[in-house]
Amino acid sequence: MSNWRMNARRAACALGAAVLLGVTVSCDEPEQEPGLNGVERLNVGYKGDQPGTSFRDESTNAFDGFEVQLGHHIEEKIKKRLTPMDLKSKDRVEAVKSGDVDLVLATLSVNDERIQGIDVAGIYMTSKQGLLVSDEAYAYETEDPAVFAGTKICTLENSTSYTTLMEDRPDVLSLATIETAPKIRDCVKLLEEGLVQGISTDRIILYGLADHHADQNFYVVPGMDFGPRQYYGVGIRKTKDRKWCRHLKEIVDKYVRSSTWEQNFKIQLELAEEEVGFRKFRPTEHDSNALSCRDKVGP
Repeated sequence: MSNWRMNARRAACALGAAVLLGVTVSCDEPEQEPGLNGVERLNVGYKGDQPGTSFRDESTNAFDGFEVQLGHHIEEKIKKRLTPMDLKSKDRVEAVKSGDVDLVLATLSVNDERIQGIDVAGIYMTSKQGLLVSDEAYAYETEDPAVFAGTKICTLENSTSYTTLMEDRPDVLSLATIETAPKIRDCVKLLEEGLVQGISTDRIILYGLADHHADQNFYVVPGMDFGPRQYYGVGIRKTKDRKWCRHLKEIVDKYVRSSTWEQNFKIQLELAEEEVGFRKFRPTEHDSNALSCRDKVGP
């Protein structure tokens, strides 16, 4: 809407007039769908410290990873430029609600609480939780809880991974102490320095870390696959008219079913492909339908 027409609308409402220039005027401001009305650039939030999913090269400030490739695909389809921003886990939902970012592609797990505050436009990845260790003894001796007695496991604060460790951790980790950090790079630093003995979060993230730190012999513990399955979606601001959400969902759903999704997985998450295979992490259209553009998780 032009500034002239917007000012005319406001003037009519202020005067209590029913008609201006022969046109009936509604005094309700039209709700603008974010990203679809004359905006050439959108801000997209990534987590810049997760190699494989989304990672920022501090020397060049460039982002890369599976989610960044999805961002490029969305950018191409909606014909708008995406400006990347680095987000902490705890800030992802509020950044969308406040309008600081227009989209979040940052391993945002979908649950009832989150989709009451924001919309999710398509599911592009799924993963259960696992454990990354730096000592081969911990990697393969995983039946006896005594192995992890006295150890410290790091996870992200205000995350589903933390909730899982507190409520649904495997018996073998029952004697471990849980510590939290704001970013995964903080957990990695603690592991490198020997201040914690493991990192626990979604397995797909752990494979990216293990691959990136191959020279340090990080291990994703085989067979340790626990907690509820997580589904990563594109977070956007919730609006009354969900055309924007449904449009993005369609883009993401087609992408997930394409060979491009598979190719990007194999390139960006090579270790996960080698050890587990992409099919374990690929969501279904049913997953997307149950979680996208809703106020609560559907059937």
